[in-house]
Amino acid sequence: MEHRALARDAVSQSLVLLKNKNDVLPITNKTATIRVAGSAADNVGKQSGAWTVEWQGIDGNWLPGATSILEGLREEASDNVTIEFNEYAEFVAGTPKSEIGIAIVGESPYAEGWGDNPNPTLTEDDLKTITKLQAVSEKVIVVLVSGRPLIITDDIENWDALVAAWLPGSEGAGVADVIFGKKPFTATLPLAWPASTEQLPIDTDGVTKNGTPVLFPRYFGLSN
Repeated sequence: MEHRALARDAVSQSLVLLKNKNDVLPITNKTATIRVAGSAADNVGKQSGAWTVEWQGIDGNWLPGATSILEGLREEASDNVTIEFNEYAEFVAGTPKSEIGIAIVGESPYAEGWGDNPNPTLTEDDLKTITKLQAVSEKVIVVLVSGRPLIITDDIENWDALVAAWLPGSEGAGVADVIFGKKPFTATLPLAWPASTEQLPIDTDGVTKNGTPVLFPRYFGLSN
């Protein structure tokens, strides 16, 4: 429908490419094997955040007709691509590594004070999932689903690519459009991305509370 097409296009225009080592993104049609994992991979509730059908949102696939990011990847992948999915990256031991791993991780829905967090980071479970996916994939792309920047300074060096997907809502296929290069990465950060909580608050010019450099400055965003 027309409104879903508009929403999907908005998603593709909002993704910010923060890291792209050796041009792992976009995934080309020469790629034959992809493994997908992560708590936000097949979870429309996490994609949508709060203020949906309930004040604090709902964790899980509750919205009829919506497309999770995993479903979008499966729909938009080339015919020659085999996509395997396991939320916790528990793939069959001893099998060859996939060419690409995609870890789709992030926050559970929250609104107002319920989302207050003095140290907004990925959960230990999400970090373990990324590590396990790295063991069974040649390269790993992390797609971060969140309503705010998370502190990832100690982890990003180990990732081949990082995409800030924010809260894409019902149209997970909009993420797939950019991952597979059907649309380009064009978005940039509206504000600086902190390297630590000690830097907060950060003003609009990127000056931190403690005077140290941010992880990514305002308006940062790679293109492809």
